[in-house]
Amino acid sequence: MDTKRITKEGVYSELLSLKENGEEKNYYAVVDARNGGKFEVRAVLDHLGENTKAKCEIRAVAAGGAVVNLYGMVHIARGARGTDSFLKLKVLLLDNQSMAIAEPELSIENNDVKASHSASVGMVDEESVLYLMSRGLTKTEAENLLVEGFLRGD
Repeated sequence: MDTKRITKEGVYSELLSLKENGEEKNYYAVVDARNGGKFEVRAVLDHLGENTKAKCEIRAVAAGGAVVNLYGMVHIARGARGTDSFLKLKVLLLDNQSMAIAEPELSIENNDVKASHSASVGMVDEESVLYLMSRGLTKTEAENLLVEGFLRGD
């Protein structure tokens, strides 16, 4: 799956429109806001055809007073039976000056579907940092390793 890397502040939108029966689409984006700035990413998974499948995952890291807002919408139309859709929004805050919102939504007009979402905003796990430091890494190396793993989805 191709990854869209977002490193410049601004507003970004992505529409995954699934019109054809059996159509499948995936979207994966990484927002790197470690140098501060204001970032807004909006993604819409619009299921119109039957038996469509979509997955959307957006991950972000924020530092330097960055503001990151992630919004996602899964829309399943009345005639979109057999749809399978998943939306995931995750933000890792690297300092206390940065802020984030991760807001997923579901709009479902059909009962014969599978749709779910998840969202989280959190800080670097200090126990993981301490563990990596006990294995010889500096604090900065440990944090960088955890951030890169988070961005890759590991």
